[in-house]
Amino acid sequence: MLQNSEIRFVYKGRIFEVEIAGCSVMPQCYAAVAEILPEFKGLNMIVDIGNGTMNAMFLQDGRPVENKMWTELFGVRQCDLKIHQTLLDKFQEDVPDSIINTFLMNRMADIDPEYEYWMEATAKEYVRELTAKIFDFGYNEKTMKMYVLGGAQDYQSSWNSNRSNFKSFACFTCF
Repeated sequence: MLQNSEIRFVYKGRIFEVEIAGCSVMPQCYAAVAEILPEFKGLNMIVDIGNGTMNAMFLQDGRPVENKMWTELFGVRQCDLKIHQTLLDKFQEDVPDSIINTFLMNRMADIDPEYEYWMEATAKEYVRELTAKIFDFGYNEKTMKMYVLGGAQDYQSSWNSNRSNFKSFACFTCF
């Protein structure tokens, strides 16, 4: 971005000259909390679990902590794929994604109870792996708060509710 710090262009017949003074690249979760940064007192971890990726970052008194930001290919779609593979391995059945998605959204599906058992077991394993990644990033429930954003916040909190400092909220701000 800073290779061409001075840019000249025409837009709607007008000439514009722009100087880019600086550039910061932040994980997607930053955009979701940017408007409320002053509310983050002390050390906080922001985790955004989307469809394709999990983004995480630390904030110290509302400011990003350099070298404490990550993007992992570990979104909800990976849970879906793991469930699909488990059912394929156990039953040699290619269960439609729509059934798996219904299960992930509602914790139940109109499906044989044995299939549902393996779907839940696999989803719980995904959450254990996801939680392990968060702790690998340095999360310490005794010294910081965690805010979980995105589509997977619901089953992270419901299958891991013993984390007393677990915090979640939904914000759909995009820049």
